[in-house]
This record gives sequence, structure tokens and C-alpha cells, in this order.
Amino acid sequence: MRELPTPDQILEELADKTAATIERLAPVAFDAAWDEMVRYHRFLHAINVTRRPDGTAFNYSEVQGAAWHAPYQTWLRQYGRLFERAADRIPDDSHFIKRLAYAPLRLLPSRKEPSLSINIITSILDLGPAMMHRIEAWKTKRTTIETSANEPAQPRLRLAGSDAKAYSSVLPDLIGAWEALLPTASSIYGWRETRKQESELWWNEFRASWPFLWQHLKNTAYCLAVAVWNEDDEGADYFQEALVRWLDTLGLRHPYSELRHRRHLLPDILDANWGEAKATARSLSYEFASDPQPDELFTTIVRNAHQDVIMLSAALLLSWSINNKQASDIGARNARALLDHKGSRENSIGPHVRPPQLHSLFLDLARFETAGERFDETSYGGELDRLVTTMDNMTERRVVPGRVFTPSTINGREDLTSSFVAILASSIPNSGDDGLSDRLRKLSADVSVLPNGDRALRAIVQKIDTLLKSIQSERSLGSAKPLYAATQDPKLASMRLVEILDSARSAIEDVRSDLLKSLPISNQVVEELRDALKASFLEGLSQLNFFQGVKIVQQKFVSADPVAYGAMEGISKAQMVLPPMETPPVNFVEFLVSNFRTWAEMRVWNSFLGRPRVQVKLDLAVEKEAFWKGIKPYVDQVGVRPVLTISRTAEGRALRRFVWGRGATPVALNIARKEVVDGLASYIATIEGVDIFGMDMPVGTAWLFSAELLRQVSYFGVNDPSQFIDLEYVASDEFTGSLQISYRQASIWGTTPIFEIITPDPDDLNDERTDQ
Repeated sequence: MRELPTPDQILEELADKTAATIERLAPVAFDAAWDEMVRYHRFLHAINVTRRPDGTAFNYSEVQGAAWHAPYQTWLRQYGRLFERAADRIPDDSHFIKRLAYAPLRLLPSRKEPSLSINIITSILDLGPAMMHRIEAWKTKRTTIETSANEPAQPRLRLAGSDAKAYSSVLPDLIGAWEALLPTASSIYGWRETRKQESELWWNEFRASWPFLWQHLKNTAYCLAVAVWNEDDEGADYFQEALVRWLDTLGLRHPYSELRHRRHLLPDILDANWGEAKATARSLSYEFASDPQPDELFTTIVRNAHQDVIMLSAALLLSWSINNKQASDIGARNARALLDHKGSRENSIGPHVRPPQLHSLFLDLARFETAGERFDETSYGGELDRLVTTMDNMTERRVVPGRVFTPSTINGREDLTSSFVAILASSIPNSGDDGLSDRLRKLSADVSVLPNGDRALRAIVQKIDTLLKSIQSERSLGSAKPLYAATQDPKLASMRLVEILDSARSAIEDVRSDLLKSLPISNQVVEELRDALKASFLEGLSQLNFFQGVKIVQQKFVSADPVAYGAMEGISKAQMVLPPMETPPVNFVEFLVSNFRTWAEMRVWNSFLGRPRVQVKLDLAVEKEAFWKGIKPYVDQVGVRPVLTISRTAEGRALRRFVWGRGATPVALNIARKEVVDGLASYIATIEGVDIFGMDMPVGTAWLFSAELLRQVSYFGVNDPSQFIDLEYVASDEFTGSLQISYRQASIWGTTPIFEIITPDPDDLNDERTDQ
């Protein structure tokens, strides 16, 4: 019985049929075949539509199963073949590529049709960059290197006359098809159909549309990068203008919120319901401003994101020029055009373009530092890092699959520092700092408006430090010259930028220092550290690893035992206030607890050292079999779980060689190994039931005792019986101090003896000393 064809096979057959009409240059047949293919593809999407329990759209074609790719991905891959064939036919008939350019628009559902999932919608929008790669590949194949007679010896890539004319005629249609996607967002997600009175529903419609808009915005920037990387001046001009005019094309005609701190409104707010989002926006507004409406708030979010993408795209393209990745300065030229918003509606009237201001550029850059952690995939900051990383990946050199190699591409925004330096230096005013220090001073005085409070402010200071270090390397000079005005000297501009950044850093730190001086030490921080110490003390003994079965108890009464004190110096006050004004060192709490706990255990050890010992002399070395027979009577006296501690550098080494090398010389001893965590002593082996530990002891001396000799360690409150540990931060100056701990401790010991066994030096002690 013949098996029925799968949807993958049917769609591939329809794609083959469409491709054949392109090869035959049959536009009428192509239109029919193309319509049939798209209708079937839309049908596949529609019959697989469902919803998750939370109400979000899901499509069964996203289920990967045992295949390499999910079905919806396999279906979309068919379009790449059509793009490639249509691109090859641009000089013969541009009808095919122009129709295919509308593939994303035709695959998207209307408002009345079942909704597609975010994964499928973003993949459909990815058809735009996929087409641009095929078109640029066609252009590269037909490009020749040309150097004009009256120009410097710099290679320029040119298409032949007929090809250039065909390419020029098709580009506007391709850009138009791509831009035609944007206005459909309002109809797909129903912005205009929702009544303004239903704020929650209206806000939810805007929230639902964000993945669509964000993907289109990213892909517009990506297409520009594709054109720039392929030295396509004409394509770069079109996509640069498309990116700058993106907001105008979207047609988001709603007014944007007049927020006092609009840069600190991040797309992360779209995860919140309308009530929470409105409260956040209110905290960023002017004191007597009215509450924003959903459309105003969403417009502000989209405007901010648009500026973010423009800034990052300009920095990335500029980095290609700075790092000499391209033969021409096309990257720097397009970076300048993006920063000037060349081609935008606001700059389309008149011959002059208003250059960006220093304070505005720096605050845009500072916004990146408040957008979330770089490696947090759920944050907006992580999204921005993935954007520039994806755009730069196209520049990776060819490598042999399977080989380990060092990537030549960037890992995120941090690798664009040289570009940011050049961008800021190119906007240096003739005098002053464009009010940057004053703005930062005001921002520092009200950190509540920042997404992460003082943590975001610290990130801005760290960014300034990174910029200053980059200026010292002078990597941003030379290749970035097209970014500067004709009258600007890049080197002098960078020197002035150093002064401005130093002043900006001082403005922030001065405000932070004054605030830190005025803040009290947080009782909550001290209590959390105290709780961590209490929990650690009561866990057991970590350093005295040879004692077993010890009870650690907290007594609820005040003892007469002497008070023990300990102090950790050099603790920054900034770590002891709330919210913290300094990022603590890695594992700070663990380090603090470990040190105080070790000190407490050393008091127990000192108590052990003060106990009486019975001295025994044996003229036998520990690595001799006779030694173990000689100590048998003393082992019986110490009782259960006998322990022998010896010098780790002398007897310990000799005994290890004896234990490890016993295969060559069989011995009549019962030797075993246990899993024991190292502490004050290092476990060596167990011989005849005696656990042997090496530690810092005099050579020729060993102690034999029971592991259960220590019965109990008790802790008592110094002043308050309920708190057996007192912890206090004592200031040394306005910014540093010490953490001081006090407690009472009592050790309860058993009555079994401790034997101090005096032995001769090991036979090979002299050899061991020679080895050292």
C-alpha cells in the first residue's frame, strides 16, 4: 500500500513547482504556483493552531519530535530556495523577487484568523533577512573591483551596468514590501478596535504585539548590517533610511508619555499587568503629571527601543571600520548617518541635520547599563547583547567543522567600547560638557528612578571606567574618522572626552559618597550575617575532622565562661547599608562565616591542647609493623574510634609510602581507607582500626586519643541568653570598618586518656628533608 505524502513533502513539491516557473521565466504560471504554495502553507498553520492553558497561542507544528527541526521550521526553509532562484533572475525579470518579498506579509494571519504563536511569527519575519542574504550573495557574484582614476587607490565594488540598473529598480520594491509588514501590527493585534476605556484589555493588546515589533526592528537592523558587510552602498542607504524611519512606518500615532525619566522605562514593564505598569510609569513621571494611558506608555517603550537599536547598530557598524574588517569606510559612514537620523521625517525638511548631543548620547549609553545583566536571557539587556552578537556573527571567518578555534566576533555590548568612545568624542561640544555632569548629579541624587537603584548607578560608573581605559589604547582613532566633523581632530576630541568623563564620574561618586556617609548601618544586614554565623556554628566541626559524634548546642542561659572575641577588618560600609551601595566580593558571606567558624573551632583545639597527656616512648617508627603491635595496649585504653595524629611532613610521608607501597612487601596489618574531608588534619589511612591523620606537629611526636573524646561544644549568650553570638559593625572611618564577633564557648570532654607517643625519626627522614 502506497503511503500518503506528508505535509513536508507536499509543501516541498509545491515549492519545486514554483521554482520551475522561475527557471522558465513564466510569471503568470509563477503567480498561480506561488498562490497555491502560500495557501497550503497557511492551511498547515491554521489546522495546527491551539492554545496553552494560560491562553497564549500554540501551534502543534512547533513540536519537534524525533526530527532535527520542528515542522514549521522545515516548511519555512523552502522559501530560501525560491529566494535564491528569484535573485539569480533579477536581471531577466524582477517580478519573481518582488512577489516573493511579500512572503512574510502573506503568511501572517489577519485579526479574524486564528493567532499564530510567537515562535512562528518571529520565524516568518526572519524571511526578510533570509532574502537579503540571497540577494547580497547574487550581488557579490556579479561584482567587480573598480578604482576610479581621480580617487585614492581604494577598491570599490561595482555591478555591471545592466545588473546595476536591475538591482536599483528592484531595491525600492523590496524595502517597500518589508516596510509594509509594520502597519499590519495594529490590525493583527487590534489596537484601533479596542476602546480606550478598557485600559487593561488595550494594554494587553499592546503587550501581545511587542514580540512582532521587536523582531521586525531587529531584522531591519540586521538587513542593514548585511548590506554594509557586503559593501553594498545602495542597499545600505535604503536600509539605513528604513531603520531610521521605522517609527514613522509603524504609524504609531499615539502620543508618547511625558515622563521625567523616560530612558528608565524598559520593555521589561510589558511583563506586568496594567495596574503594575501604571504604577511604575507614575514613579518616572513629573510630580503633578496625570497618569499615562496604555497607548502613551507603549509608544514611549517602542521609541526607546528604536533608539537603542539605532545606537547599537551604529556602534557595531563603526566597530567594523575601527577593527579594519572592511576595505572601505562604509561602516563608519552608515554609523554617522544613523546617529544623525538621516532620512527621518523630522530631518527631511531642509538641508541640515542636527547632530546628536553629547549628554543625550551618553544617557542613551547609560541606559544600556541599567537594562539588566548581560548573561540574563530573560532581561532586556540580554536581548540587546544577543542582537549585536547575531549581527556580528556574519563576519566570522570560515573554519573547519569540528576544530576548536577562537571566535573573531563580539560577545556583546562590552566589545563595542571603542565605538562608543568614538561616538561620544565625535559629539564633544566646543566648550563645556553639554550639562552632562549636572544631569548625572541629579540622577545620582534620586536613584529610585533607576531600574536597579544604586546597582545601576555603579554600572554606569564602571562603564565610564571602561571608556577611559579604551581611550588610553587609542583604538577608536584613525578608522573612525568619517564619524567626526571636518573641523574635528579625533585625538583632541578624545582628550577632551577624558576630562568630561572624569568630571562625570566625580559628579556621581560625590553624591554617592555623601549619601553613604548619611546612611545608618542596616540592622537587617547585621542580623542576616548573624543568622548565617549561628547556622554555621551549630552545623558541626569542619576543621577538627578527627572528632566524631560531637554535639553542638546553644544554651539558653548566661555562662561564666570567658568571652571570645574576633574581628574581620576592612569591611566596606557600602556593603552594610540597604540597599547596598557596593557589590560584595564573590562568596563574601561564605568567607566571613568560614573564618569566624574556624576561629571558634581553634578555641576548641586550644582547649584540647591544654588537657593532660600521658607520655609514652616507643623505639619504633610508625611505618614499622612492630609499631602497631606496640601501641595496642594504649589503643585499648583510649576506647572506641581511636585516632592517631602524626607529623604530616615526616612520619606522615613515611607512612604514606608504607601504605601505598605495601604491595611490594606484604604486611600482616589490616589497612583500609575512608572518605574523610580534610580540615586541620589530613586523613592518611586506617591501620588496625586506628584512624591516622597528618597535621602540623613536632617530628617524632604522635597523639593517640578517642574520636569521641570531645563530647559537646556549648555556646552561651554574652548579654542576651537568646543570642549566643553578638555581631557588631564598628566604623574605622566614614567608609570602612570591622565586623566584630563575641560569644562564650565551653567544651565538654570525656575521661579517656590522651597518649603522647615519642618515636624516633623515620628511617628516611634525612632523605625526605633532602627532597624538600
